[in-house]
Amino acid sequence: MFPPLFLKTLLLELVVYEDDEPFQALLSICPVLEDLEVWLGEFESVQEFTINVPSLRKLFLHVSHYCSSLERYEIDTPCLEYLQLADWSDSPCLVKNMPKLKKAHVDVLSFAVKNVIGSVTSVKHLTVCSEDVYGDGIVFDQLQHLELCICQVDSSNLLAQFLKVSPNLRELGISQIDLHADLKTNDMGFWNQPSSIPECLLSKS
Repeated sequence: MFPPLFLKTLLLELVVYEDDEPFQALLSICPVLEDLEVWLGEFESVQEFTINVPSLRKLFLHVSHYCSSLERYEIDTPCLEYLQLADWSDSPCLVKNMPKLKKAHVDVLSFAVKNVIGSVTSVKHLTVCSEDVYGDGIVFDQLQHLELCICQVDSSNLLAQFLKVSPNLRELGISQIDLHADLKTNDMGFWNQPSSIPECLLSKS
């Protein structure tokens, strides 16, 4: 059997957790883990959990809206380079700063978006879907490529906000991400028009 001590890739799907202890025990014996994928579904009874893996480089976390027992969770991965977070639950989350993050896919409900977005400001490539804008004081000075999903009601205002705080943006994609293909596309005709031209739209010549 391959010892967990040397495990670098781990997929946890269709695993039911009664509490956080087995999950933490598993992560604690994987000191060189680099790639982690976790799915939390409707049969979970865990109330809190933490992903604290200093060696982690890539994380995919999917929290189903059927995961009703979950009360909160925390992500503490300071070396993370890629994050894919799909959280459709109503659970508060704490995502700590990830200064090495280069690419992120964020699909979250409105209550979580400010905390999550505020932790991924170092990214160069971002895909985002959210029901709401994320508040003031957040700047994406490294962001070059933005993909915005338009299945949510406030997509147009979220776009305006990203244009305002992403001075180095070079590529913009506006579409409906694959996972939301069966959802209704919202009209982006109504939005709070910016009072000035965003810096990323000005000529750099």
